[in-house]
Amino acid sequence: MLDQAYNVIVTIKQKQGHSYFAVLLQGIESDFLIKIIGNEIRLAGIDALSVHDCLIVKRSDMDRVSHLVKTLGRRYTGYDLPCKIKPLTRQPVLGNIEGRSLPATGAVN
Repeated sequence: MLDQAYNVIVTIKQKQGHSYFAVLLQGIESDFLIKIIGNEIRLAGIDALSVHDCLIVKRSDMDRVSHLVKTLGRRYTGYDLPCKIKPLTRQPVLGNIEGRSLPATGAVN
């Protein structure tokens, strides 16, 4: 299987170029994060903000989101995807919306 994947990658890079392949991978990663992981997080009733390759969630939801990311990664790829969890050290720029402060948050990426 890895031989086949390697051949596909080489063919894409030869026909379309390295930049095309990089953008293709970024699109796949984005779709996976937003459409698959984001949908499951919403179905679990968790609020999350996607920023690049990161999800910002309440600290109280960090472990649940980490578990979802790892479970979905394994389900869709067959591999344990790396998932780092770290609390934000400062409030996001949008920390005060309509006079309400957001709760303590953490990032999962």
